[in-house]
Amino acid sequence: MKKPLIGINPYYFYYRDSFWNATREKYYRAVWSAGGIPVTLHHPLGKGSVGDLADKVDGLIMVGGPDLPSSVYDGKNSDMLDEDVMLPERELFDRNIFLTMKRLHKPIL
Repeated sequence: MKKPLIGINPYYFYYRDSFWNATREKYYRAVWSAGGIPVTLHHPLGKGSVGDLADKVDGLIMVGGPDLPSSVYDGKNSDMLDEDVMLPERELFDRNIFLTMKRLHKPIL
């Protein structure tokens, strides 16, 4: 039986003059323990698309992260957000991969 390939949306942040794509080890351990194969996803560059990623994975784990930028939901109190606000690239990727996986009727946690 083929093991399911489980995509994990990454933390995406700027650190020491570079952007980092990271996933906490506990997510990998949980997927391995459940019999799946974990992979960290990243927003597509060049000719890639979110659809390409969604077609290849069998399920998706959406990890937590910083507050959403208030512009996403037309927020009026951006001063109430943490200092660490999600980068627009990650927010857009998270939204698009979620909607694409939902459209494909693939499991999302």
